[in-house]
Amino acid sequence: MNNRILDVFHTFCRIPTRPMDVLQNFSIAGGALMALLLWNIPNATAAIPGGSLDPLSVPKYQTPLLIPPVMPKAGVISQKGGKTIDYYEISVRQFSQQILPAGLPSTTVWGYGAVTAADKRGLKIHNAPSLTIEAQWQRPVRVKWINELVDASGNYLPHLLPIDQTLHWANPPGGEMHRDTRPTFAETPGPYPGPVPMVTHVHGAVGVGDESDG
Repeated sequence: MNNRILDVFHTFCRIPTRPMDVLQNFSIAGGALMALLLWNIPNATAAIPGGSLDPLSVPKYQTPLLIPPVMPKAGVISQKGGKTIDYYEISVRQFSQQILPAGLPSTTVWGYGAVTAADKRGLKIHNAPSLTIEAQWQRPVRVKWINELVDASGNYLPHLLPIDQTLHWANPPGGEMHRDTRPTFAETPGPYPGPVPMVTHVHGAVGVGDESDG
């Protein structure tokens, strides 16, 4: 491998006569070197728990996307002066949803849904993506966000992905005094058992900038 790399540099890194030649030669040499390095490095692969699907075996454009229905309101709050607030109670839950075409395995997802509906016809379903909050201009909206990432017995669910607890993060186990901190550990912590913190923002809401996906 070393001889091939040296040959690349001997071929492409001769002293050029123009500045443009310098850039061109270094670009070619760098690309060739990267290709050789990648070719000689053995692939490091690890099995994914539960296995994985061959993407070429998944039929495309088979399942129509959900047109999100209206999120039901939990009620209306009256303010002094006659103004009213549309009030919602929305939770996040973990569930299985058929995202891939029918006949293929379902996918474990987190999704939002209403837990209370003032109208009996309101859809109290959890889905990913979730339902749409229909707001009126100059009419305030208040949402109670509820973290229901728990199992049937009410125990906290672990995160779907590995968590590095040594980083600065929401740190729910730290309680109110130590939230939003970087915890310290005497040794490498084990797998994080939960609870999973939730940081909710509403797309298109006033005050949510584009840097927060608003």
